[in-house]
Amino acid sequence: MPELPSCLAYVAFEGRGGGLASTAHLVCGEKLDPWEPRVNGNYLQFSVKPQLPKGLALDRVSGVVSGSPDTDSGAAEYVVTAANMVSSLP
Repeated sequence: MPELPSCLAYVAFEGRGGGLASTAHLVCGEKLDPWEPRVNGNYLQFSVKPQLPKGLALDRVSGVVSGSPDTDSGAAEYVVTAANMVSSLP
């Protein structure tokens, strides 16, 4: 039986003292180190809304965000969701 997904966070956003930052600033054309999610649960599939800027990608199986933004998209909010047949977690 799949475990309910819980506690989704990206290591790339960890701030000082172990807290999670709510924003990240990416530079156009600058490759980022892959962001790996921390999440409890199994048999997960990941999705993001809205679509990430051109040049960035979300691996739907591992949840890793990687790439290099090709264009300046300005400030925006993206929601990554981890889901399995039991539930989903944004």
